[in-house]
Amino acid sequence: MEIFSGQGKFELSFLDNALQFCSHLIYGYAGIDEKTYKLKALDDFLDLNNHNYKKVTELKRRFPGLKILLSVGGGRDGTYDDNRKVQKYLKVVRYRIVETINRILRDKRLNII
Repeated sequence: MEIFSGQGKFELSFLDNALQFCSHLIYGYAGIDEKTYKLKALDDFLDLNNHNYKKVTELKRRFPGLKILLSVGGGRDGTYDDNRKVQKYLKVVRYRIVETINRILRDKRLNII
């Protein structure tokens, strides 16, 4: 997992020393598709093509007590205020959102809290 190069470079291995002291890791971000109201990756290259969902969840093998959470929202999720967006979606399609979130969390072996 490499996001930037040079001084801003980040690789998942940079977390190894810290994760022995952590109980939770939050992976950010996923978004909500405005047409289907399903959860979606916000960065296909990093999340899907580069298999970062899988790489992050594989950390549980080395750190079995680690809870991995998926954050929904973020700066690249849509064009307007996240709070208004989430409120709108919850009113309109609460069941569909919860269903797809639970499926993805199970499929990606992320923790549900």
